[in-house]
Amino acid sequence: MILRVLAIFPMLLAAISTARAEPMPQGEVVRKLPPRTVQMIAQNPDRYIENTIRQLYQLAPDGVLTEEVLEKRKRLEAAQNRSRRFSQSLRYDLNGDLKISNEEFEELGGLFSGSELGQLEIFRRTLDTNRDGDVSSDEMMADARDDTDRQAERFHQRYGYLMLFDLNDDGKVTAEEIVRGTEVLDDDRETLTP
Repeated sequence: MILRVLAIFPMLLAAISTARAEPMPQGEVVRKLPPRTVQMIAQNPDRYIENTIRQLYQLAPDGVLTEEVLEKRKRLEAAQNRSRRFSQSLRYDLNGDLKISNEEFEELGGLFSGSELGQLEIFRRTLDTNRDGDVSSDEMMADARDDTDRQAERFHQRYGYLMLFDLNDDGKVTAEEIVRGTEVLDDDRETLTP
């Protein structure tokens, strides 16, 4: 990771120095940023730039973020979350048959107490959607998909706003545009106060 950061550091410096030399004509686009983002820029624009450029390179290792790259990253994160959620459900599958039977729930109930027992009961009531007493692999997968849908919305909230930094409307966001957009907001401080 450190080597990767060191490898992109010259690109970051070049983008920042180029961006600082040019005025930003399209500040109106950047004003559509979420309030929390605007607040972070107002408090410490340099830190915001640093963190956001780091995010940019995490999402798009080549330093060019597009809607297509965001969509691919969202799908990858969704697959990882779905896998994690499904495997968490399997922690109660004592015999490894990819379902949790009523008998397994009873056996687990004898092993747990207090909050663990409460978590087990919540798990059972939440996932046993057909109320047959068992949690099937289909019910576990449906729960994993539902959780993935919620996570996908959070992904969009976390990263989707970055496309607002596409200041030249070419469908791509670069470190230079992040710096330029942030500086326009920082220079126009009255827009940053609620």
